[in-house]
Amino acid sequence: MRKIIISAIILVILLIIVIILVHKRDTDVYLSLAGYSPYGCIDMQVDIDNERVFSDTVSYTAFTPKKINLPMRLGFHRVSVESNSLKIKKDKIIFLFFNQFIMIEFYNKAKFVRDNPEFEIRTHFNPFYLE
Repeated sequence: MRKIIISAIILVILLIIVIILVHKRDTDVYLSLAGYSPYGCIDMQVDIDNERVFSDTVSYTAFTPKKINLPMRLGFHRVSVESNSLKIKKDKIIFLFFNQFIMIEFYNKAKFVRDNPEFEIRTHFNPFYLE
């Protein structure tokens, strides 16, 4: 009797975990050019899980970045960002959890910091704010 109760509890917990992981949630994706950039705008193509979600130009702004809202599941996702004009490409596998957003920023080359321009892909917990 005790084994049946324990296995039923484990089964219910696994079922709840599967239901939570399968359900899609709205996830914010922010695209921006960070810091000073000699480029007023750059072309950016963003693929998430081999599906093109953004293909347009991102302009420099000192305040709020460009925002995309996508339905995404919890778990691991492959994010790929590229710029054809600058010939830069970056791939990263991220883990998306509850109440998180994805931030994709372009950094220009800077003396003593980075030799070449690059994209940075990361996740943070909501809410999004500027410091």
